[in-house]
Amino acid sequence: MIKKFTLIYLISAAAFLFACSKEERSDKPDEKCLVSGIEQTDSIGKNTQTYSFEYDDQNRMIQANATRDTAFKSFDFQFSPGKLIMKSRFGGTIDFTLDEQGRISSYTGADPNNTTVFKYNQEGYLIEIVATYNFTRSDGTVGQPSVHTSKLTYTNGNLTKISGKWNSSSIVELTTFEYNNEEANTLFGINAQLDQFTYNYTLPGYYGKTSKNELVKATQTNESENAPVNIITFQYEKDPSGKIRSIVSVFKNIFKSPGKPDKISTFYRNRFTIKYTCD
Repeated sequence: MIKKFTLIYLISAAAFLFACSKEERSDKPDEKCLVSGIEQTDSIGKNTQTYSFEYDDQNRMIQANATRDTAFKSFDFQFSPGKLIMKSRFGGTIDFTLDEQGRISSYTGADPNNTTVFKYNQEGYLIEIVATYNFTRSDGTVGQPSVHTSKLTYTNGNLTKISGKWNSSSIVELTTFEYNNEEANTLFGINAQLDQFTYNYTLPGYYGKTSKNELVKATQTNESENAPVNIITFQYEKDPSGKIRSIVSVFKNIFKSPGKPDKISTFYRNRFTIKYTCD
C-alpha cells in the first residue's frame, strides 16, 4: 500500500525526531549544547512520551530512544562515506545516499524497488522530491508505478509552500508555512517544516539549507472542492540565552461541508519540553 505522510501522523511521530542540527546557543560564550531529551505532555499535562538522544564524538546523533512504542519510535543511525543508515528496533532499515555536499540525494526502504530522489538548486535549497513506488502482482508481473512529485517554493530564505501531486491524479496537495521574525534554532521534527511535512525520518541538516526564521503556522489542504484543512501552530518558550526550552503545538482539522459552517473535527495540544547537555 502506498503511504503518504499526513500532518496528523507526523505530529504524533514528530517528537522522537526532535534534535539539533547545529550546536545550540548558551549563556556562556564558549559553551556548546546538544538536545539530550524531550518530554511530551498533552493538554491536561499528562506525560505521553519521553525521548532521549545519544551522539558520537562528531556530535552526530547515533541513537533516538523512546520510552513508549519503542519498536517504531526508537532508532539507531550509522554513518559511512556517502551513506546514512537508519535502523528501527523492530528491524526496519532505510538507506540514505548522500551527495558530495553531504545532502540526501536518494533513499530506499524495505523494498529496493521503491525510491525517493531529492533535487537541490544552486543556492543549496531542496526544490523537488520525486517518490516512485513500484509493486509486483501475485503473478510476478510489475504494475504501473505510482509517482508522487513535490515541488518546494522559498521566499526570503524561508520555505513557504510545498505542492504535491500523484501521477494518477489531477488533484494538487498544498502545504503553506508562516514564520515570525526570530532566527530559527534549526530544531527539527516539531518545528522544522521540511522534515515534518515531507520525509522526516532522518537526522537534521541533510536536506540542504533550512529556513532562516521560526515556523509559527502550517496549513495543509488540497485543491479539491470542500477539501478538509489541517492547521498546526507553534509557540516557543526560551531561556535568557535564547535556547528553546519548550514548544507548544496546537493541531486543528477543519471539516468543510457545502452550505454549512466549517467544523473543527479534531483538536489537540501538545507541549514538548527540551533538555540540553552542554560542554
